[in-house]
Amino acid sequence: MTIEPGALNQAHHRGTTLASLAAPLTSMGEIDFGGFRVDFSKGNVGSRYVDIGVIGSDGRLRD
Repeated sequence: MTIEPGALNQAHHRGTTLASLAAPLTSMGEIDFGGFRVDFSKGNVGSRYVDIGVIGSDGRLRD
């Protein structure tokens, strides 16, 4: 997984807002990402699973 530098700022400048992201997520119901299921249709908690990832200065997920 690679996150391009400034990706969040670019999304903000394109008009991405919390509301514009939340609306489609709440309407999708349960989504299965290869066995990892999330469901935002009942509120802001899509999953109870928690993990930590560290992204390096190069935008890559570190081991």
